Amino acid sequence: MHTIAVSSELQLLIFSVSGVTLKLADHWGELGRKFPAYFSAILTAGSFGLLAAQDPLNGALIFGLLLGVIVAQKVDRMNLSVGVIATILFAILFQAPLPALWLIVIVACAAALDEVGHDRSTDISYWYRVMFRFRPILKFVIISLGILTWIPFHIMFNVLGFDLAY
Repeated sequence: MHTIAVSSELQLLIFSVSGVTLKLADHWGELGRKFPAYFSAILTAGSFGLLAAQDPLNGALIFGLLLGVIVAQKVDRMNLSVGVIATILFAILFQAPLPALWLIVIVACAAALDEVGHDRSTDISYWYRVMFRFRPILKFVIISLGILTWIPFHIMFNVLGFDLAY
């Protein structure tokens, strides 16, 4: 199967929609609404697989995010686990190139720190609660990588679009 070429503008839209569908998968999973939870997780996985096939940096961002939330123990329902497995299968189906390992590690660390900080954001300290409410570490890291030109700006905007839509 040959990969479907997707313009950078459409990638930004798909990343943003993926943020919404992943949030819905998480929300509906918490509510015990099985069909919409699994449907949203699979839709997100298909989008992630397609996006990973477009650019090794997209793949690194996606798999870094997945690894980070796995490490932070946020993949805590079956629909989310199915979504992770389906993402890998869709990436293989769409013949995604091997992602950049250095970026997977950086994104995974930032995502895990954000999730751990967010989970503890109910602590008494106001500055801590405000800072981690919006998961700032990943945003800071991605913007820094873009400014340093370690990743192209369209890749930076892809992650920010996903993150803001989530």
